[in-house]
Amino acid sequence: MMTTMQVLHSEAFNKAARAALTNEQGLIDMKLLQHEGRQEMFINAMVEHYVQGTAAMYGQKAPTDILARSLWLEGYTGLSQGNLSRMVREQKSNYTLDQHMNMTVFAQESLTNEMSKRLRGNALSASGLTNADRASIVKYMKADDLLDPDRLTVPEAGSLLRMYQREGVIGRRTVESLAAYKRPTAEPGTAPR
Repeated sequence: MMTTMQVLHSEAFNKAARAALTNEQGLIDMKLLQHEGRQEMFINAMVEHYVQGTAAMYGQKAPTDILARSLWLEGYTGLSQGNLSRMVREQKSNYTLDQHMNMTVFAQESLTNEMSKRLRGNALSASGLTNADRASIVKYMKADDLLDPDRLTVPEAGSLLRMYQREGVIGRRTVESLAAYKRPTAEPGTAPR
């Protein structure tokens, strides 16, 4: 699995470079990362590759909603779109494949360590989470009233768990765009909340 993830990280960088950094001669020109528009194209192409690649890898449908995609990205790769954007924007033309691979290794190790700690001694790591773990995670986060674990994806569960550990709560606004969100039902004679 780790080799597959390493290939995915490398492919994401290479695909983004071809999409956003190809010059008029058809060559990759890292200097184009000096331009904000090219940075945005580069970041978006990487995120798209990650989301589609992990969906194919795990046989799931890729999310389309912005929040769900962000949770998906972080849940499967350990990378947040914010950190990826920050690195590209800070490094600009100095953001190389080697730097990207180093960042992804660190992110994957952090994800694995964080998930292991947060699952309170469970031997599971982020890549070891399964559909069977979703109900336990929802219960642990005290989000039974907000989330249907059977409709929650594994990466969403992992990302929400990390968010719960950081913030101590999972709010309705955080999850209302997810398919697993339990919409409040209106009492007779009242409008839904």
